[in-house]
Amino acid sequence: MSQRRWWQRGSLRVRLLVVSAPVSLVVVVALLKLWTVVVAGGSVATDFAERNTEALGRDVATLSTLDVVEPVRTRFTAGTLAVLEDRLTDADGQFAAALSQTGQAQSCPVRVNLELVRETLGDRAAEKFDGSAIGWYRNALAVVDEAPDGCFTGSADADPARRAVLEATVARL
Repeated sequence: MSQRRWWQRGSLRVRLLVVSAPVSLVVVVALLKLWTVVVAGGSVATDFAERNTEALGRDVATLSTLDVVEPVRTRFTAGTLAVLEDRLTDADGQFAAALSQTGQAQSCPVRVNLELVRETLGDRAAEKFDGSAIGWYRNALAVVDEAPDGCFTGSADADPARRAVLEATVARL
């Protein structure tokens, strides 16, 4: 029996099942991905607070799989992991990619981390009398200059120490 004939002679129930199977599979995969984003995303904050780089690495790997739900959050988390592992050039790349996908109004957390990474890279280059320090500082200053109001200068951060660091950013650079 040919496929065409089988399709025409088969019951309506079987034909509906065959047609709906791919759609059902896509829905199940999407639900699983959403569930893993919730679980892994919830553990990111705890793992970061505990400085547990191994668990944070697993979270990043989980979030990176089929990364269509919140790619900015995944890049931000990967940048945070790179900072904890002292891989600052990787962190710079992750935060820069996250910033390019973030709207201006929501960009402060990404900008703060990107600026601090670039400033630290500049400090490390300056300690070695490396000429690239100036480039790192200029790139950090560009991140600050393009930031929305209240991101660095005029920050409303609840932590006074963090607020003081943000306020002094331009002077340091």
